[in-house]
Amino acid sequence: MRLIMVVAALICAAGIAWCQDVTEAPGGDGPKPYTHLNVNNAPDSFQFAIVSDRTGGMRPGVLEDAVAKLNLLQPEFVLCIGDLVEGNAETAAELDAQWDEFDGIIAPLTMPFFRVPGNHDVSNSESGKQVWARRHGPLYYHFVYRDALFLCLNSDDDALAHFGEDQTRYVEKALAEHAGVKWTFLFFHKPVWTKSKESGWDRIESALAARPYTVFAGHTHEYLKYDRKGRDYFNLGTTGGGQAHAGRVAGEFDHIVWVTFRDGAPAFANLILDGIADKDIRTDTTARLLAPALDGRTIQTSPLRIEGDTFSRGTVRLRIANESDAELEAEGILNANTQVTPSPPKIACRVPARSEQIFDIDVRALSPVPSTELQPLTTSWTLTYPVPARRSVSASIAHMIIADTTYGCSRIAAAPAIDGMLNDWSMPVIRCLKAAQLLPRSDEWRGTGDCSFQFSLAHDDGFVYLSVAVTDDNVMSTAGTRPWDQDSIEVRLDARPEQERAAGKGEDDRKQTKHLYIAVSPGADAANTVRFEEDMLPAGVQAICVNTPEGYAAEIAVPVAYLDRMQGGSWSAFRLNVTVHDSDRATDIGTALWWKQDWSSSENFEGSGTFRRE
Repeated sequence: MRLIMVVAALICAAGIAWCQDVTEAPGGDGPKPYTHLNVNNAPDSFQFAIVSDRTGGMRPGVLEDAVAKLNLLQPEFVLCIGDLVEGNAETAAELDAQWDEFDGIIAPLTMPFFRVPGNHDVSNSESGKQVWARRHGPLYYHFVYRDALFLCLNSDDDALAHFGEDQTRYVEKALAEHAGVKWTFLFFHKPVWTKSKESGWDRIESALAARPYTVFAGHTHEYLKYDRKGRDYFNLGTTGGGQAHAGRVAGEFDHIVWVTFRDGAPAFANLILDGIADKDIRTDTTARLLAPALDGRTIQTSPLRIEGDTFSRGTVRLRIANESDAELEAEGILNANTQVTPSPPKIACRVPARSEQIFDIDVRALSPVPSTELQPLTTSWTLTYPVPARRSVSASIAHMIIADTTYGCSRIAAAPAIDGMLNDWSMPVIRCLKAAQLLPRSDEWRGTGDCSFQFSLAHDDGFVYLSVAVTDDNVMSTAGTRPWDQDSIEVRLDARPEQERAAGKGEDDRKQTKHLYIAVSPGADAANTVRFEEDMLPAGVQAICVNTPEGYAAEIAVPVAYLDRMQGGSWSAFRLNVTVHDSDRATDIGTALWWKQDWSSSENFEGSGTFRRE
């Protein structure tokens, strides 16, 4: 018996995972109220946690929540992959204040926290690296714990997204000096392996050679696991950084990565702040499968065409396209609204790989609807693909079927005053009670009481006039803030010849060479209108936006001379899109309500929103 006890002690000392520390449990040969006593307590096992991007659209409170939960979980230490402070600081004092705030957030942690620099930390401010060196020491370093090597690196070293010569030699030396460790973990901010030669990663990757290792990065704010050279490469999501809230299928979630090192190898879990998911929550395989669906290429519809002043009945062609090499299972619900009813109301089908299915949808009005007031139809879809080694992967998406016609721009005898007051407008109104697109997420919109808008157009010999009246339950507007980060109205007007404007994609064209881009946010009066990049607007453009009891309103005047110049003669038509941004909280990413689908999106169709001169 004594010999057996000595052998058991030696086995425990050697770190065998089934070392038994449980005593006085019911024994004997009969039934037992437990499965076994091989306790998971190997002496060389350990656990650590990783947090990801906090900035680049920081959402206060998220990292604080993660810190509180880390103290509940009690890992042995915590690492990060950078972008801890917002940066973009003009002075070192401003950057120091940001670091003071961050250090205060992590101060409650009861375990060590290892910093890794991101571009917001060291590259986006002139004094970033100097402040880091003064406060935190080296920009790259390593440590060893329980026979595992941890390399914390700077991916913006001697240039952006590049490992310099000194750092590369440092990594090579550390690897050579620790050639026999059980595992190597690497942490840096940017996923530079996607451009391994340009970034210098190929040399570090070569130095890693055949040793077992795992790589962690972030920066993109989208979780994605790569299988590269037989190793796990993780591109982490966020722990408070900016995101479009597209959900797990798009890799957008706040999480802590939990790593358990046991039996000489790591196991990974994503502790999403509202749940737990395994490491394959999003892989390069599932990302490729779902990309067409998330980009709007899988479900496509023609517009519901309207001829004349009213709509009674029409047909929409619906296309379900499967771009993948796996069979697609599609289930969709086509919702009726108070104006029209689609038939069939549901669609369920299987679409073979690399093929498509076409459906003709009959749409009937409950009673004739004025063409300018016909609202889009909403559809919701579940798209499912089989995936090897798991049952399936699914995406839930929404798709709008929009109505379209050619609109008229009426001639008026008396020009309205461009003052934000719409009491002198009597032109026909186009209502947008349900937007053709709600971006980035449709569920952020809570109905017409939350936000909706209507607009009118007219012209005379000197100007084309546009008025926009927005209903908004909570108006937020700040000078110096980008229009898409606050309540605002964006107008795109394309006055080029028909073939060019019909196919226009609404490129980011702030120099106004292809289409006119006007963005305004409301002020208390006309003098306090917030205009975005107004110095880029063509001469003579006027834009006023003011608060109203219902929300806010804008009046815009575009010189006819601009339209004539873009059209190469006396203008006859133009293409228009109106977007209203609704932000109800300072930390809310908000929702954009598009009258017609975004010209740059896959759901756009040529010539949408065309107005002809009357």
